[in-house]
Amino acid sequence: MRNKRGISQIDWVISLAVFLLYLAWFFVYLNPIKGIDSKEDVIESVRSSFIAGAEWSVDQYPLFVKIETPKDDFPVVVRFPFALTKSFGMQHYYVLDDDYLIFLADLDRGTNDFIISISEDDYPKQNKSPMLMINNDSVSSSRIKVNLNDVFIDSIELNNFSSVENIEVKLNNVDVGFSNYSLSFANSSIHYRRKLSSEFLNISTLVFDSRIKNMIRPNYAANLSRYEFYFNGKVRGYENYFSDNEENGNLEDVGCKTFNSSFIRFYNSNSSGLAFAISNLSRISICSENDELGNIIVDLKLEVPLREDSFIDLIFYKGNTSYVYDEPKFLFGADEKKTGFSMKKMQILSSKNLRDEFRISQGNDFSIRVVNSSSQDVFFDYGIAPGSDVNIFVKQFSCNVLDKFGSQDSCSMIVRSW
Repeated sequence: MRNKRGISQIDWVISLAVFLLYLAWFFVYLNPIKGIDSKEDVIESVRSSFIAGAEWSVDQYPLFVKIETPKDDFPVVVRFPFALTKSFGMQHYYVLDDDYLIFLADLDRGTNDFIISISEDDYPKQNKSPMLMINNDSVSSSRIKVNLNDVFIDSIELNNFSSVENIEVKLNNVDVGFSNYSLSFANSSIHYRRKLSSEFLNISTLVFDSRIKNMIRPNYAANLSRYEFYFNGKVRGYENYFSDNEENGNLEDVGCKTFNSSFIRFYNSNSSGLAFAISNLSRISICSENDELGNIIVDLKLEVPLREDSFIDLIFYKGNTSYVYDEPKFLFGADEKKTGFSMKKMQILSSKNLRDEFRISQGNDFSIRVVNSSSQDVFFDYGIAPGSDVNIFVKQFSCNVLDKFGSQDSCSMIVRSW
């Protein structure tokens, strides 16, 4: 009998434990959706739940481009400093190629700013008609044709006339005839890029509509003062040259000259010309002669002391008798994080049962409306209309609707409960 009583006591303890576990689970599960008698509590719960579901953030980084002379359709090429885990976009047609951000821009004198936006949304590329025609051995635009060889540029034609020919590049006056090198290629609607990679250095040639940018980058730290990069070629079809107020004149009279500068341009009286812009002070040699038809040919040699970011730009310009080149200065600003409601997230919420989503109990009805503060255009509208015989509690909250480019519209969020 005593044994039997002990067994029933154990059964009773086990049953009580199971019941208490069930009761605890019941309250844990139902506590978030227990009846809410205070309409103010309902409104606050709806407001906070809606914000959690609709709000997002956009990071914006300004890129400042400073230049002294205005430029139209200038190809901005700047090393991209961000390691991205999200999408990014600009309100320009842009390309991210080989860790460089590339886009065309009209630059005013002074500081120009461009905004890079980063968010969890996608940034589809803008459509732009191709500006270049690309073949295996040449790249052509409406004005120039760049003929390529196995290593570098072979020659350049301007309006079907040979403008620069017999181009060769050297390192310390020795032909850059790499025995071990690789070539990589990329292109977009605005540029073509061919990159030659060797053990010591990389040469990236970027071709735009009327500009060719050659970037020379050593692969590892070395005593760069021991190295000079040579660019040699024959320039045709120009009558005059200009480097500075001292080095300029008619090419027929120049004979041979050598001077130090980071810029030289060749031009005609019709104001068309070809400019060579160099990253740093270099040794420039020119020798002019006439061919059998009397046309002026200039034997051009550029000796560029190698540094970590050396470049040689060729710019075919027109309509400017006093063309001046100045290399823009680039600076990325600090991140500005913006928050607001996402139209995409609000659209997703509108397709859900928000009573279940926000865990609002039966007997507590509500509605949410988000409108533009100025125009009263509706961004979001959810909920049924209340009856005529109920007490309605209303609260209005200030807010912002934020798009993926960081543009904000001031809005009002109106929450009703009855």
